[in-house]
Amino acid sequence: MAELVSILISLFMTAFLLAMGVGFAAVMIWLIMSLVRFNRRQLEKRKKRWREWLAQLDFKQTDDFEGHGRIDGLPVRVWQETRKSGDNTVTYSCVDVQGLPKGLQLKRETFKFFGGRDIEIGDKSFDDRVEVYGNRLKATAVMDHATRTALKKMRMGTTVKDGLLHNEVSRTSASDAQNMVEWAMYIANALRDRGDDIGESLGRIVDDDPVAEVRERALYQLLHHMPNEEGLEAARGALSDPDPRVRLLAAGRLRDADALREAVYSKQLSLSKREYALRTLGSIDGAIQEDELVQLLSADGIAVRNAAIELLGHYGTVRAVEPLLPLSKGGLLGTPESAAAKKAIAAIQSRVSGAEAGGLSLTELAEGVGGLSVAEPDERGGLSMARPPKVAQ
Repeated sequence: MAELVSILISLFMTAFLLAMGVGFAAVMIWLIMSLVRFNRRQLEKRKKRWREWLAQLDFKQTDDFEGHGRIDGLPVRVWQETRKSGDNTVTYSCVDVQGLPKGLQLKRETFKFFGGRDIEIGDKSFDDRVEVYGNRLKATAVMDHATRTALKKMRMGTTVKDGLLHNEVSRTSASDAQNMVEWAMYIANALRDRGDDIGESLGRIVDDDPVAEVRERALYQLLHHMPNEEGLEAARGALSDPDPRVRLLAAGRLRDADALREAVYSKQLSLSKREYALRTLGSIDGAIQEDELVQLLSADGIAVRNAAIELLGHYGTVRAVEPLLPLSKGGLLGTPESAAAKKAIAAIQSRVSGAEAGGLSLTELAEGVGGLSVAEPDERGGLSMARPPKVAQ
C-alpha cells in the first residue's frame, strides 16, 4: 500500500510541475530520483525478508543474500547471484544440497535423444524424463519406486552430481527461495543415502517394485555382482514373480528345469528369451528328451527351432535323423536352418561306432527295416532310408 501511495504522489507531482511550466529535464530528473529511492527501499525490504527467513532456518548468514546450515541433517547453502544474459542481467536464487549418494549424475531433460548413453532403469515413464549416469549397480539399487516417483518431478535445470544437488530459479524474493529450498529437499530426501546395503536395496526392488522390467534389471545386477546366497535367495523368490521375464532370469541362474521348460513354450516371451531357455534347459543333464526336441523342430520361431536342431546334433540318436532331413533341404543357396540341420545330422552320424561324420546310412537288414551301417567313402554325406523287402505274391 505504501508503494502505491508513493507512486501516486510521484504522478501528482509530475503533473503539477508540468502545469507550472517547469522544464522537461527537471521533471525527468525528479522521476529518476524517485525510482532510485523506490528501488532502494525495495532492496532493503528484500534484505530484511532474507534475514528473517535465514533466521527461521537457523542458517548462518554470510552475506545479504547468502547463508548455510542444515536441513534434515543435510548441508544446505542458499544464495543469489547475478549473471549477464546478452544485453541484460538476470539475478538467480540458488540452492546446493550435499550428502547425496556419490557416483551418480542426474539431470532433467525435456526430451531424450534416441541411443543416448545414460542408464535406463526399466521404468519408461522415468527413463523418458530423467537422465542417469554413473555406476549402473548403484543407480539400479537407488532408483526404487519411491525415489523414481519423486525424481519424475525434478524441475528443468536441476542437476545432481557427485553427491551435490543444485537448483536455481530466476526469482529473488525470500518466498520464492523458500519454495525452491523446500522442493530441493523433497528431491534430496528421496535420493539421500540411507546406509542400506546395495544387496538389500536390490532385493527389496526384486520383491516389491511394481514395474516388471525394473525387477528384472535389479535381479540381473544382484545375480551378476552378488552370486552368493543373497543373490540365490532373491532368485528363489523370483521364481514366483508374475512376469515371465523375471521368472526366466531366476530359472536360468538356479537351473530350474520346470521353470525353464515353461519359458520355452511361453508366448509372452520374445523368441530370443525362449531360445535362451531352451539352450539352458538342454545344458542340464536329463532335463529334456529327444522326443521333445523333435517336437520343437516345428516350433513357431526360427530361433527356437535352430536351438532344438543344435541340441539334437549334440545329444540326438539316429532316430532324430529322419525328422531333421526335411529341414536340411535348403534349396540351391541353402539357409541357416538347413545348414544347422546338415551339421546336426553329420554330428549324429559321427557318434555311430565305426562311422565318420557324413558316413551313416540306413539299410535293409534281414530282421527288418531301418538297420544302421557305415556308408562307402564315395557315398558319405548322404542318407538312404531302407525300404521293406518285397513280399512274394
